[in-house]
Amino acid sequence: MILTQAMEDSTWREKLLMRAASSHPGGADINTFRRALQNAITTGDFVDYYEAASYAEAVQNAVDGLEDLLDQGYASEVVELSEEAIRLLEDALNHVDDSDGNLNLVMDQLPELHYQACEVAHPDPRALAARLFHLELESGFGFFTNALETYADILGDEGRAAYQQLVDAEWQKLPAIAQRDNPHFDYRHHKLRRMKESLVAAMGDLDELVAVMAQDLSQPSRYLQIAQLYDNAGQIEEAIHWAEDGLEAFQDSYTCLLYTSDAADD
Repeated sequence: MILTQAMEDSTWREKLLMRAASSHPGGADINTFRRALQNAITTGDFVDYYEAASYAEAVQNAVDGLEDLLDQGYASEVVELSEEAIRLLEDALNHVDDSDGNLNLVMDQLPELHYQACEVAHPDPRALAARLFHLELESGFGFFTNALETYADILGDEGRAAYQQLVDAEWQKLPAIAQRDNPHFDYRHHKLRRMKESLVAAMGDLDELVAVMAQDLSQPSRYLQIAQLYDNAGQIEEAIHWAEDGLEAFQDSYTCLLYTSDAADD
């Protein structure tokens, strides 16, 4: 009866296989968990609205298997597997109509599971920093946003320094963007700029932060943000200077007039 049910219910079969793999006398069979994640998350074809709930259930069961694996002491393996699962899910989300948010829970669960596993496993801080940097930068769905802040205690000084070096190295490759350039939106570049700004903002140097933000003046909102920073710091002349520069640069922009009106009201 068990075999028959396992043949008919793939989700239940994967549960049994993961349970057996975690109890293997020679240690957990990690490849079974890896295969379960791949089978559950990889879509093959487009998953439409009506199939999304059952798809999310299969993904949830596979991720729950990682929770069990962590509870049994395989923290390092869960760090690796959760990163693989997130990469798979990043790709799969482009092929799933998840209008009802069936995957929201597992999208929150996986990063939390990764963090918990790192707390136990104490991975090499420089290696972890490198992986977090790439995971955050390449994510199109917000996985590992603000990773440096979230993992600060785990990374320590060595990991934080390595992370900052990676951000700085990529940042130096980016060209400055002015309003006249009218660039096509590049999500990766946008993400890297925000990561760099967050690093500098944490250091508390306003002028350096403005210098970084001024590398992208492609939108009137950028001028407004800088003006507001100076205004909040009590440097009114600098705030006015940036507001006027923004108005001049975007004098034909209706959006700029709206921003200027809002700023004047404040």
